[in-house]
Amino acid sequence: MKEISSQVVRVKSTEGTQKEKGTGLGLLLVRQFMEKNQGHLRIHSKPNEGTEIILSFERINTTKELIES
Repeated sequence: MKEISSQVVRVKSTEGTQKEKGTGLGLLLVRQFMEKNQGHLRIHSKPNEGTEIILSFERINTTKELIES
């Protein structure tokens, strides 16, 4: 979890469920995207049980005039 929260470090990747290799960039890119778009990233993880990643964005109100212009 400390690696994911770090602003600099890529996460050490482990083998996927089908033995695929990762680069460790996925969560780094998601975190940066969320920060640039005022979103929130929450991660709940329990060893040997799984991980839940929740992405949320602020809802903005738009009017028909703004959408059409």
